[in-house]
Amino acid sequence: MQYSVVKFDKVQSHKELRLEAEYYSPRFLELEEKLNKLGAYEFGQYVDDIKCGPFGSTILCDTYDTDGVIVARPFNIKEYNLENDNLAYITEQDCVDKGLDFYKTGDIFFSRVGDVRCGVVPPLQNKITISPNIIAVKTNKNKLNPYYATIFFNTKYGFTQLVRNMKVVAQPTIPTDVIKSLRICLFQNGLQEKIECIFQKYFILKNICQKKNTESEKLFLQELGIENFQYSQRKFYVKNFSDIQAVNRLDAEYFQPKYDEILEIINKNNHTALIEQFDIIRNSGLEYDSEGKNGVIKTKQIKDRFIDFNVEDRTNQGDSNVIVKNQDVLFASMGVGSLGKANIYYDFENNDKYIIDSTLKIFRAKTGSTLSPEYLDVYLHSQLAQELIYQNIVGSSGIISIYETYLQSLPIPIINGDAEEQIIENVNKAHRLNYQSKQLLEIAKHGVEKAIEENEDIAMQWIDEQLKQIGVTL
Repeated sequence: MQYSVVKFDKVQSHKELRLEAEYYSPRFLELEEKLNKLGAYEFGQYVDDIKCGPFGSTILCDTYDTDGVIVARPFNIKEYNLENDNLAYITEQDCVDKGLDFYKTGDIFFSRVGDVRCGVVPPLQNKITISPNIIAVKTNKNKLNPYYATIFFNTKYGFTQLVRNMKVVAQPTIPTDVIKSLRICLFQNGLQEKIECIFQKYFILKNICQKKNTESEKLFLQELGIENFQYSQRKFYVKNFSDIQAVNRLDAEYFQPKYDEILEIINKNNHTALIEQFDIIRNSGLEYDSEGKNGVIKTKQIKDRFIDFNVEDRTNQGDSNVIVKNQDVLFASMGVGSLGKANIYYDFENNDKYIIDSTLKIFRAKTGSTLSPEYLDVYLHSQLAQELIYQNIVGSSGIISIYETYLQSLPIPIINGDAEEQIIENVNKAHRLNYQSKQLLEIAKHGVEKAIEENEDIAMQWIDEQLKQIGVTL
């Protein structure tokens, strides 16, 4: 049994009079003692401005636009920075009218509500403001490097402080004043500058990665001659009763003209069916075990282009067939907003340790397959494939899925071999760059922890060795 004995005068000295037992759990008190021994400084001494987002009703969903000023929200903070997906926008005039503040590259965002998150603002084309649930920090860059500070607050020494100070009532929240009072360990400029260089390299790799994906999509469309193709917008259409009988469907949406146009494009080219090139592998129900040897990849881990390996569930189940293999394509076969998503898996560390749950399917290349998994990945991300997949969904608005019999017959156009080779190269390059970029941030985090636990020189040497191992030069 774990317990802590805390003097009442220590409780009274706290600005917010924290009385809950969890706040004084041994792990938090041990961290506090360690930070005291390290001579950690109060974060607020090194910042020029700390400000919470505007009042909750200031920015409403119905004012969002398709472009303009980015409205940063807590779930946009990923990989220790503001990721460039699922972004909301409002007009610059709306920001001016409402007196909203603008933020720029190098400012730090903390999530105020929900999951604990801290990320630095990356180089972005658009101006940025914040939602009510973000706390924005502008550091004094002459005193504290914001990239170093961001990494510190994602180490066990910084992140644990954030977890400790979350107030859990209806939902976890953290006050602005608490951010000021956080403690931070400081080192010479050498380590801080090294961390900034790692971040800058991360941004470069992510940018190249995005370009490689865009090139693959563009090449695919060019090969089919549909770079600027527009579906017809006919408001009515006529189908024969025999067409209805053939597919046993009566809903008008299934027979929209755009589906005929897509099939016409595919039929103009050589084409094949998914089942002719790939095995479709599924998994049944699982029993979860927090100590299990295999991480479970679920639908929520299938992102826009890359798998999120921060899995929450583990299991000891899973035969060798459902363990995800290098170059398997994972496909989400059910779920509103998820069905149709696909990612290719690269095992850069040669350690098969993931299996799929029942919401996913594995498309695994058959022996002698003439199509590459990389090409299938690009095709499944295309509008052609997505439209055909959603034409064949079944179920209600709550739970939708797609029959495996249809997946088996999903038509795949065949393109020029040289173009496919270029797509393979682009996809492989994008995934390797994505892997390297993630490793960079982990190296930065563990490097700062090593500096705290040992010393700065050892940490700098260790960082250089790790960079060499993943083949990255700053």
